Amino acid sequence: MARLLEAVACLLAVFLLLQSIPTTLSAPPPAPPPAHPLPPPKPAQPQPPQHGPKPPPSGSKPAPKPFYAIAHRVLTSAGVLAALRHGANAIEVDFTAQQQGWWADHDRTPTSRRDTAEAVLKTIADQRRRGMTVGFVWFDIKNPDAFPASNKAASIEALRDLARKHLEPVGIGALYGFYNWTAWGRAYAVLSADLHRNEALNHEGPAAQTTRLFNTRGPANVAQRVLSVGALFKPSDDIGVCASNGGGICPQLRIGAASHEFGKVLGWTVVQYSVKQAYQMMGEAGVDGVIYGFAETDYADHMDTRGAFGIVRGWLDTNKDKRYLATNADRLW
Repeated sequence: MARLLEAVACLLAVFLLLQSIPTTLSAPPPAPPPAHPLPPPKPAQPQPPQHGPKPPPSGSKPAPKPFYAIAHRVLTSAGVLAALRHGANAIEVDFTAQQQGWWADHDRTPTSRRDTAEAVLKTIADQRRRGMTVGFVWFDIKNPDAFPASNKAASIEALRDLARKHLEPVGIGALYGFYNWTAWGRAYAVLSADLHRNEALNHEGPAAQTTRLFNTRGPANVAQRVLSVGALFKPSDDIGVCASNGGGICPQLRIGAASHEFGKVLGWTVVQYSVKQAYQMMGEAGVDGVIYGFAETDYADHMDTRGAFGIVRGWLDTNKDKRYLATNADRLW
């Protein structure tokens, strides 16, 4: 009996021991945080595309710039057609106001007027629509302040409205030209105060004087400021030492181009015998365009106008690393 009781006691002890052991294991305690937490990983950066033009290597030559061959004294629709056939990519027109409206007229005499301003501008716009290259029309305004704003046909506002009616819709620029006293009148102020994106102002004169004018009377946007300097050249004409700081045509063009005070710098006038002066302006002065054609008569289809354009074209053909004949895709101002 004693042994039986001893066995029962042992079994009871084992049973109590088993009851004291938990049926599930506890989770291990969390690991202590690191002394210096790591930052979250950075998101992957997008990779550049593996196609398209590569940037030019450091120290490479600058890309060639657009150049404008501007036909001189184009006063008729026939002159427009001839100039564009010859290769001009811009047109210079002399505009004169008369009581009845604006005319293409250089001399302002009773018999000197040619086509109406509207007829010439319409022809230019039509040619652009047909695919011809026309960057801008240079308005050489002979009497900008002849009539007040109340004259709806002959005021400066009327001429500007013709430009906006015909040129602006087809993407042709309008360059309004002034010189000497004409830059200080009402017409200049009217245009300067409300230039559209395709419009710019030109002043003929020394670079420093023109800079002062633009700083005083606008436009504020340098891209819409255009300097011009020139003359009607003879073969023997001396246009100055381009590298100098003198008052000659070539040094003033060079100074203007180097100053970065102007959106464009233009020279004039290249005729069929003025190779030396043309190459000085285009090469040494670094102008953005030149007027070419006859010296003292209206533009027409003639061996001399074709020859003058050939001088410009010849320089461009031998300096393709510097300049090219501007296209309709090139931005003007």
